[in-house]
Order: sequence, then structure tokens, then C-alpha cells
Amino acid sequence: MEEVISQESSVGSNTSGHSFNLREILEELNEIEENKVYVAVGKEVEAWKENLDWLMKSIDNNFLIVFLHVHQPARRIPTPIVYMPENGVEEQELNAFRQLEKKKMNECLKKFVDKCTQNNFNATIDSIDNDDIANGLLELMKQHKVTDLVMGAGSERNLFFIPTSKAKEPFQNEPDARKLSLRSSGSSSSHSKHLRSQFVSPSQAESTVDSSGLDQRSRSVNVAVDASIATGFSHNSHHSGIENLYARSSSGSSQQNLFSEVDSLISDSLTDTPLNNSPSSFHNVTDDSFTRLKEALEETEKLKWEICEESSLRKKAELDLHQAKRKLKSMKKRLTVEMQKNADIEGKFATQCDELEKHKIMCEQVQNELTKTKELQAKFEETRALLEKTERERDVALKEIQKLNQRGSPSRYLLNSTEFTYSEIKEATRNFDPSHIIGKGGFGAVYKGSLRHTTVAMKILNCDSSKGDPQFYQEIKVLSQIRHPHLVTLIGACLEARVLVYEYLPLGSLDNHLPYKKCNPSLPWQVRVQVARQICSALIFLHSSGVVHGDLKPENVLLDSNFMVKLSDLGICRHVKMTNTTTTPYHRTEQPKGTVAYIDPEYVNSGELTAQCDVFSFGIVLLQLVTGKEAIGLKNNIEAAKARGQIEKMVDLSAGWPLKQAKTMISIGLVCSETARKKRPDLAKDVWGWFESMRRSFTRPSS
Repeated sequence: MEEVISQESSVGSNTSGHSFNLREILEELNEIEENKVYVAVGKEVEAWKENLDWLMKSIDNNFLIVFLHVHQPARRIPTPIVYMPENGVEEQELNAFRQLEKKKMNECLKKFVDKCTQNNFNATIDSIDNDDIANGLLELMKQHKVTDLVMGAGSERNLFFIPTSKAKEPFQNEPDARKLSLRSSGSSSSHSKHLRSQFVSPSQAESTVDSSGLDQRSRSVNVAVDASIATGFSHNSHHSGIENLYARSSSGSSQQNLFSEVDSLISDSLTDTPLNNSPSSFHNVTDDSFTRLKEALEETEKLKWEICEESSLRKKAELDLHQAKRKLKSMKKRLTVEMQKNADIEGKFATQCDELEKHKIMCEQVQNELTKTKELQAKFEETRALLEKTERERDVALKEIQKLNQRGSPSRYLLNSTEFTYSEIKEATRNFDPSHIIGKGGFGAVYKGSLRHTTVAMKILNCDSSKGDPQFYQEIKVLSQIRHPHLVTLIGACLEARVLVYEYLPLGSLDNHLPYKKCNPSLPWQVRVQVARQICSALIFLHSSGVVHGDLKPENVLLDSNFMVKLSDLGICRHVKMTNTTTTPYHRTEQPKGTVAYIDPEYVNSGELTAQCDVFSFGIVLLQLVTGKEAIGLKNNIEAAKARGQIEKMVDLSAGWPLKQAKTMISIGLVCSETARKKRPDLAKDVWGWFESMRRSFTRPSS
């Protein structure tokens, strides 16, 4: 079909044959009282740039351009997983999405206003929400009382110019606006009816289309529809005019409705205007035009089927999405239930763990109580055994006292010592004033006083202690017969009050100078070696005299002002002797005496007091001198540290010990305190030599 639009851009004619074009319409627009032009646009300004430029070139800048936009709310809302139907989204999330959607729409539409402002045009925006673009446009047209419409089939979009309801009617004599109007290039006298609203491409409004008569870029069917198709709009009294406009989008359900309406329109038009009986205005429609129209209808039908198929697929996808959402909710619910079950199980497990921990603590406490009970029971048995031995010893002592009384006065033991009267003792102690007490023992107290212008120490036995009598006479006997620089000197005694008078040693006992007592500053390591050497010297002398001390401990090691050692408290010492059945001198007793931490275990078990008992006690004292710790459990702790290779941690650092000398002295102490008596060394043969070498290694006053 070789039809062209005339170079005069004539696009229709009225009933009188007068042709009109877009220029005439624009001239009529300029006569509108309100000077408003309504333009229907999409979101992207670039897609509408050609039509917008054409508009601004075609009208004066005294017009107010009103952009009309139909916003299609999205029906599938994006979520972090998939796109969900709007009825499957929470109301709060949907409202938030709608607000964001409208904000983006307003930002896009503002670009149209900015473009008009750049070209000195005033512009504004009005929008409406509608799923159907055509229905939305109709609603906007109703709101603004639009009566006249210019539509064009452009290369990409349809452009709408909508004057106000006060526009002058350019076509007052239209008898029938429903007829299909196709103008031939050679038909200047056409009597075809033409509709006020027309599809015209803005880019070709005043130019010639190609030889086919159709715009090859758009491939759209140009159709004019009147008020019988669209919903009604009011006209003035001169003619009925256009009442409605029906337009659809190019996709989805709106496009399907568009094809249905176009199909109905063309069907009605063909029915009302048969080809064989058409008026003269249709005589110029050639077979080629009809063929093209038929092809267009076939293409429209094909598009309808494709849209139906796409709609079916979309519905299926939405159904699948809905089912997936239901499954997801079900899985979420099950997962919540399982998580709650797991939380309950974890809670029960934690509770059980707490109960087990409490039970474990209770078991440990019970075990500790059982251990303490066993220890107390063992101590009780030990105490009972000692009590029985003490009672037997008491009986023996009483017998000895009776024998001594039968033999004569005890003053015979004081042949080499001075005998003091009770009045002298009472005066020296200020009538036994407690402030003069410098020490206490198991059998009495030690007072400091002055006897015959000499400062002395007086050990007064308890008056009600019958057990002290044998020890009282034993100590007088030994100290009266034996003299040694490192044995305390017995000055005399008061037999009436059972008082022993010794030389006064100002530094007191050794235990008050060890760190565990915290009474005096710590002794340097050289002084401690000297003290150990002098104790060893005193023990060697006693053993060579056939005497065993029997109660060696730091409390019985006294120090003078030069830290010279004086062994004291010889009340339980015994003379040992050989027998035909033994190779070691010993003294047998049924009641072993001594201090628990220092007493020989074999002596406790066998009742045989030997020189090796003093060696055991001497070994414990050596360990105390190196470590500065208490005697109870000391040996076991040192052996454990030695097994771990941490023996240096047991050394008393306050004494400034060289590690070599400290380790050597610990080794001597461990050997001397061996449980087995046969493994202990001989002091004179095996130990004395080391002390002598140590004495020569540093300068100290010799004994």
C-alpha cells in the first residue's frame, strides 16, 4: 500500500472538506484560557526526550506543562531470598517498600521538570497509582477535565498533549467519529470521518513517512477512537466530541486488554462499514491496505496468545513461589520447634552438669572429711599409745625417785655446781613475775634473772609435774659430769623448788632466727653453716661419751651473742651401752620420748635409743637451716621437689645461699634423715669433714 501523508502534514478533514494539521491544533491550544498542556510520560526522561523536545519546540513558553504519570505498584516484592507476592509480605515491610518505590518514582519524574526549567518552561507533576496504565490515564483526564487529545505513534513511546476543558473545539461538524480514517496521498476530496483524537508521530508531524505509509520504527497500528470507546468526558454545546480515551501499556495484562479492545474496535468498524457498500471516503482503501490491516490483526492475535502463555507461566511461577513460601514457613516453624527442643535439651544438660559438679564437690568434701577422720583416728591411737607409755614411764620414774630417796639426798649430784635456795630464786624472778619469762617448755617456764650478781636463765619445773623429776635429776647428773663449748653450762640448781640455773644466752633459741617464726632477721648462710657445724661437734662429743641427746630440735639449740651454739634440755638424754647381742650401743625403753617431727621412726617402733636417733634429728635441722621452713612434712616436700628437678625452689633465698653449698647441705640432711637407720652416715667419719672444708672457705670466729 503506497500511501503517504501530504507534505502539508494534513492528518484529517472535517465534514466540509477543510483539512487540518498539527499546526492548526497548536494554534488552537494557544487560544486556551488557562494555558496548560498535559503530557502523559513514563519514568525515564531519556526515553521521552524526542517527544519532549518536539513539544517544547511546538508551543510557547507561556504554557504550563503538566506531566501526567500512571504508577504501577509492583505486585512482587523483593526479599533477601526471592521475589514474593505482595499478599505474602508483612504489612510493615510492604509499606516501607511502597514508600521507597514512590520516592524513586518522584526522583525520576523530577528530571522532566528540570529539563523544562532548563528550556524556560514552567512544569509540574501529577501522578496516580493504577495497575492499568490506560485506566489510570482516564482517571487523570477526569480529574483535570480534559476534553481534547493529540496522540502520536512515535519511535518508542506514545506522547499525549491534553489541553484543558476550555479549549476551542476545532471540529464541530463531525457526524461520526467512530469510523476508521485512512487518508490516501491522492485523495484530496475524501469524505471520510475523522476523530478529534489522532495518533501522530511527533518526529514526523510535518514530514513524509515512507512509501509503505507506515512507520517502520514503531510497527504500531494507528487507530483513532472516539467517545464510544473511552469513558465519557463533557463537551461544549457545539458538538458531542470525545468522551473517553482508552489506552493500554505494551506488556502484561494491560497489553492483553489493549488487543481485545483494538480487536473489538476494528471488528465494529468493519461491521459498520462493509467494503462493498462503503461510502465514498473508503473507495480509496486498496486491497494492499486491507491486507496490511489483516496482517496487523493476525499479529495482534499472535501477540495475545503469547501474552496468554506468558501470563500462564507467570501464574504458575507465582503458584510455585507461594508453595515455596508455605514450605519455607513450615520449615521455619519446624526449625523453631527443633531449636526450642535443642535449647531445652541443652538446658537440661547444663542443669545435670551443674548437679554432677555439685555432687563431685560433695564427694571431694566427704573424701576430705574421711581423710581427716582417718588422720585424727591415727593421732588418737598414737596419743593413746603415748599416754600408756607415759603412764608406764611415770610409774618407773616414781620407782626411781623412791630409790633415790632411799639412797640419800639428791645434793650429791651438785658436786660440781652451786645449790641455790628457794628465796634466792624467788628474788631473782621478782616473785616469779611473768614479765621475766623468756621461754616455756613442756615441764615449766624459763625465767631471766640475776643470781649473785650474775645474769642467768632459770628453768622452773611445774610443781604438779611428777614426770619432771627424773628429767630434772638426769640433766643435773649429765651437765655436772660433762663439759663442752657447745653444751649449755649448768651453773647450779635449787632442789627445793626444782629449778635449774643456766648461763644466760641473749640470742635465745635457733628457731626464733628462722624465717618461719618471723621473730628476728634471717641468718646469713655462713652463720647457718657454722651453727650446723657446732651442733655436729656437740653431738660427736656426746656420742663419744656414750650419751644420746634424744630431743635435738631448734628450740633446744641456744645462741650466745656471737651466734655460738649451746645445746640444752638434756633431761631425756640417756647413756647407751653395748650388749652381747648388739653391735651398736643403745638404751632400751618402753616409752620413747621426743618431738614428733624430729624423733627417729625406728626408735618409736623398737624402743631402742641409739646415736643414730640424734643423726636423724640432726638431718631435719639441716633441712630447716637451708629452707627456713617448719619441720613437719619438710622432708617429703624436698624429696618431691628434687624428683621434679626443682630443688632450688626450696632454698631460702633470704640467706643468700650459693646453690652448690645449699644443694650439698640438703643432700647431707636427706641422707641423715633416712628412715632406715643403717643408711644414715656417721657424723664423725662422713659429715664432719664437709663442715671443716666449709669453715675454711669463709672467715668466721672458730669455736
